Amino acid sequence: MYRKIVVSILLAFFALTVSAQTSLPTVNNKTVATPEEAELIQLLDSINRLMPMVINQNIDVTKAVYSNGNVTILYGVDEQALNFDAFKSNEAAFKNSLRQMLQSTPLLYKPLLESIAKVKGGFVVAYHSRSSTKKVSIKFTYEEIVELLDSYTTQSTDYEAQLKSQIEMSNLQLPRQIDEFTICKNIAIEGKSVVYYMTILESKEFDMTEIEKGKAQKNFASLIKSGVSASANDPIQFRFFKLVLEAGKGIIYRYVGDHTQKTVDVVITNKELKQLCLAL
Repeated sequence: MYRKIVVSILLAFFALTVSAQTSLPTVNNKTVATPEEAELIQLLDSINRLMPMVINQNIDVTKAVYSNGNVTILYGVDEQALNFDAFKSNEAAFKNSLRQMLQSTPLLYKPLLESIAKVKGGFVVAYHSRSSTKKVSIKFTYEEIVELLDSYTTQSTDYEAQLKSQIEMSNLQLPRQIDEFTICKNIAIEGKSVVYYMTILESKEFDMTEIEKGKAQKNFASLIKSGVSASANDPIQFRFFKLVLEAGKGIIYRYVGDHTQKTVDVVITNKELKQLCLAL
């Protein structure tokens, strides 16, 4: 998915550099003010040809819009994937996490941000619920975009700090029910591992006593690892797993029964995570 966006952006810039512009395009029947605006609009047109674009089952990108000096990327989101209330009360934390994501993927975002900077515009990421009228957005001003562009040449390689920031943002949306049996309570960095604290709802006929036993525990761990490998195709998980690897960490899924307090750890070392996620 990311590759498709990158190719589209690069082709748009190639077209702009090899063909002379004899006239400026129009938007809403008005001639665009500058060649820089024309360049930006043509780039957005090429991106919009790929829309709507599914990121995963919970999120898709619907449109890229240029209006009132701002470029806005519109996302449709399931409310189980984004806690809109937590977002509104912790906007600074979400913005910092988004800033780090923009900084860590220059190939994808740098051409767009450079084009926005040429018109001294702003960049807005807007999320709207698929099932209600809830919506939230984050805006980067022209000055903040310039800082982002500067960071591409001075980018920090403190992957653990970036990982910690991502986990802090995730924890703002927890606890969250993952499926019929499981609630994710919290995520933490402990030593060489990122630990997911999971509660198993044993009242739903999930027998933690059985899972604790040898063969059953191995089968359970194998099931979880298969899920991790499959989820690497999700661009959001892709980036997170890559960050875990770059920080030299593995993952532990710690499952605790809500009645018996029986505990099962599924441990995925850094080396094993690398093998599970070959695309990384």
